[in-house]
Amino acid sequence: MNFEDLVDKLEFIKKKEVHELAPRDTQELREIIHSAKPKDEWAERMVLGYLTTICAEYMYPDPLIIEKKLDFIGTELEKGHIIVRGDAGNGSGTAMRGGKITIEGIAGENTCKSMLGGELEAETIESLANTLHGAVKAKKINKIEKKQGADIYINGKKYKKGFFTQFH
Repeated sequence: MNFEDLVDKLEFIKKKEVHELAPRDTQELREIIHSAKPKDEWAERMVLGYLTTICAEYMYPDPLIIEKKLDFIGTELEKGHIIVRGDAGNGSGTAMRGGKITIEGIAGENTCKSMLGGELEAETIESLANTLHGAVKAKKINKIEKKQGADIYINGKKYKKGFFTQFH
């Protein structure tokens, strides 16, 4: 199975449906992830993000290593560890519930949108979306949305509303 075949078979873009159609073999999943060339459509980028989550959950406790820039890495992640060697696209950690995402470069826009748990760590975050719970760690965050329920650490110091400028 390749990425295009999987996308063609999907009726809805939901984790459950992608999970049901995705191969169970982690090597095959990694090959699909690394060879996929999603069009600039939200749906295809979201499917690829779900595939990173599903693969990481299957591989747990071993980490999934990603060496290309993708959007929606770790969407709805519940367990496992994803390590991105370099930059990540937009929407990393969207609705994540558990597990860990480590981005060794820059995380794009809308990082951790609706995060419910888990931990995301990055060198730099372009924009941190509204979160509910969890933990976010970065050396630098360029923009933080107002509604934050996650514990946020910038350069090892806990972020407090109104004190962001001293860490920027």
